[in-house]
Amino acid sequence: MRPTRFKNPQAEDGQFQLRLIVAYVFMLLMFCILIARFVWLQVYQYEHFATLAQNNRISLLPILPNRGLIMDRNGVILAQNYSAYTLELVPSKMPDMNATIAELGKLVNITPRDEKLFKKLLGESKDFESIPLKVKLSEEEAARVAANAWRFPGVEVKARLFRDYPYKELTSHVLGYIGR
Repeated sequence: MRPTRFKNPQAEDGQFQLRLIVAYVFMLLMFCILIARFVWLQVYQYEHFATLAQNNRISLLPILPNRGLIMDRNGVILAQNYSAYTLELVPSKMPDMNATIAELGKLVNITPRDEKLFKKLLGESKDFESIPLKVKLSEEEAARVAANAWRFPGVEVKARLFRDYPYKELTSHVLGYIGR
């Protein structure tokens, strides 16, 4: 007795060829879609993405000019500059801002008013800009932060010029005054 065959090799071969053709067509279609998307992005959308990249790369940081002395006709100084340190944070360089501020509070006296002003400025500025947390640091405070700078990425101590009015309110109407 001969074994009976239930398989038809020609039908199976034809079915396999059909599946193979469908798979090739599908892969060719997906490759064409990929090439079309590539051409769309590289050729037709070039200007848009080049502008986005340029804006992302360039950040304008204003450099404030040194303000001059204001004197009366007798040479008495009415307004002058003095240098002091500020503690500034760059949000984009900080892994955990709240923990960093808490740790800095152990080195420098940070008041709730300083934190409130910092949070306000944080909402108004960009991530890459440095935002002052505490202004007019003493030399000791600046030295403590500088000595521990390795612990605080994104924390900078900068020397800034501040305006001093020796006669305070007496000359404020004549000179003008910005309270910060």
